[in-house]
Amino acid sequence: MVTSRSGGIGVISNPLSGRNRKNPGLMERLAYILGERGEMALPEGLDRLEAEIQIFRDRQIDVLCINGGDGTIHQVMTKLFRVYGDDPLPQIALLKGGTMNTIARNVGVRLPAEDMLGRVVARYHAGAPFSTQTHNLLVINEQRAGFIFGNGGIAHFLEEYYEGGNSSPIKAVRILARCVVSAILGTRYATDLFRYLTMKMTLDGEPLARDQYTMLGISTVADLGLGFRPFYRVEANPDRLQLVGIGCPPLQMAASLPRIRLAMPVLRDDVEDHIAAEIRLESSEPISYTIDGDMYSGEQTLRFRAGPRVRFIKF
Repeated sequence: MVTSRSGGIGVISNPLSGRNRKNPGLMERLAYILGERGEMALPEGLDRLEAEIQIFRDRQIDVLCINGGDGTIHQVMTKLFRVYGDDPLPQIALLKGGTMNTIARNVGVRLPAEDMLGRVVARYHAGAPFSTQTHNLLVINEQRAGFIFGNGGIAHFLEEYYEGGNSSPIKAVRILARCVVSAILGTRYATDLFRYLTMKMTLDGEPLARDQYTMLGISTVADLGLGFRPFYRVEANPDRLQLVGIGCPPLQMAASLPRIRLAMPVLRDDVEDHIAAEIRLESSEPISYTIDGDMYSGEQTLRFRAGPRVRFIKF
């Protein structure tokens, strides 16, 4: 048992995340729980976020709490990677401040934000060890870091999800249901969202023969969202990435959804499912993609590797 810790607790809070906007008093309550036993940062902009993380590193904090959703976690992880590199990171506690909270679900966080922070503070200052769950960061082009990458249908689904605002789990379920119905009826909605993309892929230096996909994902956590677990193999391969590339049309994809939800392999010749240490994607056009819900576009070559381990605190 640890009897003393000098580094302390840091909290990064995003006032613009979905749950924080709906609950403006949450950050005040979190600050009250934290009291003088740690420091809370509310950075305005990504430059300030990196500066706050550098301050926390200089103070050698032991625990970093993140109050925000998946996008906030991705931005914090990117800045952590830029500040720490491959050096050991502080333990991470997620306070579930977003709309979907997919990463928090992947690492076993079930408690509301106030309860989670309260337990972290109490256990830390009692000198008691934390129970943790470890996942590697997914590092992209040595510039961005997160846990779930997606393009093709995954990115197009999120674009539809963000369209018009009012993002919520209910909206995501409605879009998924509309896609399934469209696939069965053969209408354009599903074929537009899951249109074919041409992309060359290399895994650990070995090229894949297939170069056309309707959906492509790379992850270091199992759950993609809405309870679907296509990346379940990373649980037995913690220092690797799992790539799932789907080359079938929407109707065949819809038929595979039950197996994906049950974390079972999709037994089709037009589905690539691989574990690798390094992955490279190349396209003749700029690649549109998502990392943990944030959208990007511009690069024509993307390189992926497993980054440093992240120890997530769980109760």
